[in-house]
Amino acid sequence: MTTASDVYSLGAVLYELLTGRLPYTVPNDGGTYALEQMVCHTQPPRPSTVAPVRTARQLAGDLDSIVMKAMRKEPEARYASVEQLSADLGIIWKGGQ
Repeated sequence: MTTASDVYSLGAVLYELLTGRLPYTVPNDGGTYALEQMVCHTQPPRPSTVAPVRTARQLAGDLDSIVMKAMRKEPEARYASVEQLSADLGIIWKGGQ
């Protein structure tokens, strides 16, 4: 467990909060191995492409980019700290008020 895994987990939670669904969909018969393969090798769809229509437009752009950066497969390509992720979200939040 590292900061990179914390950032990834926060990105996954943010994904679910913004879209109302999990970042990965595994068939019922897929099991744990299928989920592991998806998480390790498949990039989830951008939040704006799976969010309800009423919110999809708001997610496109910065929020999509923030979530996808937090969930990058390469740990070194994610935010280096939770504070950096929080700072980017803060900029978006302040800009939307």
